[in-house]
Amino acid sequence: LREDGDLFLLPATAEGFKVRTQTRILDATVRAYPALADGILYARDERKLIAADMRIPAAKEPAEAAGPQERPQ
Repeated sequence: LREDGDLFLLPATAEGFKVRTQTRILDATVRAYPALADGILYARDERKLIAADMRIPAAKEPAEAAGPQERPQ
């Protein structure tokens, strides 16, 4: 999270890092360190506090891989 409110997603390797994506999550100047707890990113600027869900959704199995579904009658 940069001082201007831009959040970056980047994989880090031994060779360095390359920005995959970035987005503005806060509009005013950011002075506080962000915190990450249980997949939730907490960040604040001069005006507001946000909680952004950073968890990756669980993959859903395709219907054919899950097998036939029985309907209650």
